[in-house]
Amino acid sequence: MIQQGETRPAFLPLDLAVPRIRRHDSGDGGFILESAEVLGPHADHLGQLLQQQAERQPQTVFLAEKVPTGGWRKVSYGDAWDAARSVAQALLDRGLDQSTPIVILSGNSIDHALLMLGGFVAGVPVTPISAAYSLMSGDFAKVHHILGLVKPRLIFAQGNGAPGDGPFAKVLATLPAGIETLTDLGALRATTPTAAVDARFAAIRPDWVAKYLFTSGSTGLPKGVINTHRMLSSNQQAIAQIWPFLQQTPPVLLDWLPWNHTFG
Repeated sequence: MIQQGETRPAFLPLDLAVPRIRRHDSGDGGFILESAEVLGPHADHLGQLLQQQAERQPQTVFLAEKVPTGGWRKVSYGDAWDAARSVAQALLDRGLDQSTPIVILSGNSIDHALLMLGGFVAGVPVTPISAAYSLMSGDFAKVHHILGLVKPRLIFAQGNGAPGDGPFAKVLATLPAGIETLTDLGALRATTPTAAVDARFAAIRPDWVAKYLFTSGSTGLPKGVINTHRMLSSNQQAIAQIWPFLQQTPPVLLDWLPWNHTFG
């Protein structure tokens, strides 16, 4: 708290959007508030944004996470683009498309992000599931409910080696037969991308499904919510317009919000 007579610390000015609000009266005593700011043009999907940043600033750190032994694991925009294209090729090699979502049981991590971005590049919907449904449940009922809805052919559960090891071993042991499970992205990242990736990337449309996100299940079993590529990319454009300072000073984000939830 600033006491009387004390000097306030200097803060850098932030370039913020000027509030422009329209009011519409409903005629029954209510009203609707609407932003008068027109949404600017934006990418068709987030894969395009990743490609653009990889071309503009390939060496700039995009993702970083603490490692158990100390220090940081860092991935640049260029590295992320290359990894996403390799993962996308691996997904295409498995015959995956809009009708065959992939499921991610893991919490936030660089590997989670790279698989998600690979799905975006390949036009394959991604379904992140709350790690709590796997790690804090005895019967894994919510996991099996979600699997029954999305019917994935590939599940990623980040672990410490083989599917029988690591924190997700118990839930993986209960999965139905016929679903490929991975605990490491090594094989996917080692795949060499071909022209098939470029063709699928060019074919992606804004209304294609990018993610299936599931509600918390606090009032019953989790319910799936469709997130299209248009929703995600237009949201990025909206953020850029209300916070113009991001255009001059790229942010360093401390990310804790879970990626299995819309707000994350």
